[in-house]
Amino acid sequence: MLVDGVDLDGPDIPPGFKEVYLAAAAEDARREAAEHDPWLMRTAARWYVQHLRWPVFPCVVGTKKPATKNGFKDATLDLAQVDRWWPHGSQAPIGTPTGHTFDAIDIDLYRDWTGYTDLKAQGLPPILAWSLTGGGGFHLLITPNPKLTNGSNLWPGVDIRATGGYIVLPPSRHPSGERYRWHFDHTPGPDLAGSALAGAA
Repeated sequence: MLVDGVDLDGPDIPPGFKEVYLAAAAEDARREAAEHDPWLMRTAARWYVQHLRWPVFPCVVGTKKPATKNGFKDATLDLAQVDRWWPHGSQAPIGTPTGHTFDAIDIDLYRDWTGYTDLKAQGLPPILAWSLTGGGGFHLLITPNPKLTNGSNLWPGVDIRATGGYIVLPPSRHPSGERYRWHFDHTPGPDLAGSALAGAA
């Protein structure tokens, strides 16, 4: 099989390379198709509400700033409101409050590696999910801890998002132009469903 000038059935191809190559190509094709999907952001926002019970709110396109009057306090589980916030073609980033279903460790590696190194040496809490931010960092979602408070640069390049904070979710576009995305080994599942927020509006 010849793909991009590479004979995947050739004698010099390592075992398993063909399967990995084709899987990567399929993922690239899926992402390319998603880039042209005018319902991408609405579909994602509805998925977070329906499957994980995470309340969501829109951010201003090209930024991480809330687009609603009361910011993250306007986050909702109302699908009709979600549809109004993300009409056809909308690229508004998706925000969700922290401190209820999860807290988040926000690590900006482009700012400084040492904070992450120090934090890891102290022992990271169990990671429930992990997203890449599109700006050279990542969000580690952890079990909510009432002792944690919001703070910036608590370690070099490390911020905490707890009660009173929020994060931006995949597949939102980061101000850098790249999209947030879930790490394939650490995507959110049923253990991160926000049952405690089932009555939120």
